Amino acid sequence: MVKKTIEKQDNKKKESDKGSRKPRTGLPQVNMIDAIDYVKKAYESTGTNLKSFAGMAKAMGISEVFAKRAFGELKDYGLIEQESNGWKISDLGRRVANGERNAVIEILERNSILKTLYSELKDKNYDRDFVVDYVKKRRFSYSINHSLVADRFISALDYIQKLGESGKQEFSQSNKSPIQNSLFLSIIKLKYALTPPSKKEIAKLVKELSEEAQKGNDVVIKSLTKQMMDKKEHEQVLHSLLESLVAVISEKYPSFSFETGEAQEESLEQ
Repeated sequence: MVKKTIEKQDNKKKESDKGSRKPRTGLPQVNMIDAIDYVKKAYESTGTNLKSFAGMAKAMGISEVFAKRAFGELKDYGLIEQESNGWKISDLGRRVANGERNAVIEILERNSILKTLYSELKDKNYDRDFVVDYVKKRRFSYSINHSLVADRFISALDYIQKLGESGKQEFSQSNKSPIQNSLFLSIIKLKYALTPPSKKEIAKLVKELSEEAQKGNDVVIKSLTKQMMDKKEHEQVLHSLLESLVAVISEKYPSFSFETGEAQEESLEQ
């Protein structure tokens, strides 16, 4: 009788432990882009010299508490290595910090999920919802966070696409296509409709902007404008998403400015 009671208690404990487990994301907690930023920042000041744990954390601009978890994941990425009780940027980390495209692809492929997605989707055009659905159907694991995987993959692919074979980030500054001109004009119209808000126009302009974005191939821009469509009734969220979109556009197309107001809008309409 005592034995059966103990067995029941053990079974209940196992079920409780199983139910309390956090769902696996299938990804490191430190995302690839942040990992690259930490290493680039540290490399600028330390090169590949050995640093103490505290010294390396400071060079990366992160707290020692966060570094206790982050260093293990940065090591898994292959970006840093431990030597003689110290830490240093690895050769792969050096190459990543210098913007070598192949090195960035190498750290992406250290995660089996991202490696598979990169192999199968790198040359295709798609929206974020397609990637989420693709991850679900691919059945990497029953408990991974499909949305997080999709967002991480899209941001990583966008980063890689900006890197030329020379290792430098390249953005097209040639004559903008009609699609780009229409997209930029839609952004400007919405920007000024929101300041101050003109509620009657906002929904219409958000829809116009989203439609223009869908004509292009940039998955990040498409994803942001889709979120804007979903949040078009929430002005504060819309403001924040628009700021993010402007930042992305400004980085991708440095020759385009959002600061010139009506003059810029007129030039685009011509």
